[in-house]
Amino acid sequence: STYMIKLSTLIQSPWVEDDGSCPTTIFQIHDTADGGDPARGPPLEMAVEGDRLVLTSRSSITGGTDASGQVLRELYHWPLADILDEWQDWVLQITWQHTTGGAIKLWRNRRVEFQESTGKNCYNDAAGNFTAHGVYCPVGWPAAGVSSRIAYTTGMVIGDAAETFLSFTGAAELERVMPVRMAAA
Repeated sequence: STYMIKLSTLIQSPWVEDDGSCPTTIFQIHDTADGGDPARGPPLEMAVEGDRLVLTSRSSITGGTDASGQVLRELYHWPLADILDEWQDWVLQITWQHTTGGAIKLWRNRRVEFQESTGKNCYNDAAGNFTAHGVYCPVGWPAAGVSSRIAYTTGMVIGDAAETFLSFTGAAELERVMPVRMAAA
């Protein structure tokens, strides 16, 4: 299935970096009810890890529902300093697939930040995927070293495969800004 997700985040400074024991989740897309994922991570997650905001994907090596042999991929990351204290608008277009043909496209502030057409990007779960957002340390992770932090998110809006960026957001995409490189003299 293919669908789009839209939300905005505001992560405020000072953001106290964690001690490495617990990344702080900003949003996830689960495949079973929260807390019901037996020893496996969510198929898609955005979390603050140290001084970076990281987008990760997980799937099963076997293409099944089991947690043995998970594939964990870091898709993209941003320096946390680049996104603190300003609202960030995120749009995801995802084609879920537990074997081949999966795809993910991510816009940040109306510019494409990440895009891939790949194979597996979820588990083979009959119930499908659902979104969850908030700021928390994942269940079962030690939170003793985590300081108080403040972040806000807007509600999520979810669209289906018929959506385009324009129809879903009401705005046109902005061109991706490419750095200008000076020729060596």
